[in-house]
Amino acid sequence: MGVTAHGSPVNVDRPRRRAVLAYLLLHANQVVSVDQLAGAIWGVSPPSTARAQIQSEIWALRRSIQQADIAAEPIVTQPGGYLLALTADQLDLARYTTLTTTARVEGERGLLENACKLMREALALWRGSPLAGAAADFVEPGRLHLEERRLADLEWLLGLELSLGRHHELIAELTRYVAEYPLRERLRTQLMIALYRCGRQLEALRVARQGCQMLADQHGLDPGPLLRDLELAILRQDPKLDLDERATPDGAAVVLAGTALPGWRAERRPHAATRPDSTSRYAWTLSAVARDSSSG
Repeated sequence: MGVTAHGSPVNVDRPRRRAVLAYLLLHANQVVSVDQLAGAIWGVSPPSTARAQIQSEIWALRRSIQQADIAAEPIVTQPGGYLLALTADQLDLARYTTLTTTARVEGERGLLENACKLMREALALWRGSPLAGAAADFVEPGRLHLEERRLADLEWLLGLELSLGRHHELIAELTRYVAEYPLRERLRTQLMIALYRCGRQLEALRVARQGCQMLADQHGLDPGPLLRDLELAILRQDPKLDLDERATPDGAAVVLAGTALPGWRAERRPHAATRPDSTSRYAWTLSAVARDSSSG
């Protein structure tokens, strides 16, 4: 998480100061009260010095930013609190939201190549763990929310790329993600589909059984219906698992493993979308994410 001015990082070194910055970033262009900040940072029992500490951190943030750019005054005092004023192209989260929203619209229109490109561009903004280096009560729930959002977008992208016949190229990437997130059945089933379409049926079944075994041994759980049904379909060599050779970049059948079994066809509805101008003096991030990332 951090700020850059003219391509150079702004020093925000203290965990609490980073937490104040992170909360303002999550609520960019909204007035945030001192009480709201205190509750986010210390929970239900803030110290008696909470107001003074927050004012001190705001002063320090302003000073650090102005040392990097004397004309910068992004943190504005308003009646009732503070406002971090940013344009859409200055905040990675805003750019990420615009790109992912546009990607999904393009996918629904059947413009799948463009949808993949936009989603890849959005996911490339992430670097490391969200809200890294911040210490406050809101940080862990916020981090989990942002990480879940990123993974949902990643699974959507990988499902779309599978529908475009990129199973050979995706195996290494999916193998890495399954190792990193072994409990996410969507990623596991997407790897199974990629392996199966490459003629590696036994390896696809091994990935399924490893997932089932891990769930049973570590959590005492049975696999979900998606994993069970896909394993059976692979055993039967169900024709629905095969890639639709009629699929084209602008009118392919969308196979989203994890949303439904292969063979599901996405409904396409017309939409219009525009992309934002991407020039900016400042880059603000909610993680060690981006070019110097996510909810607000």
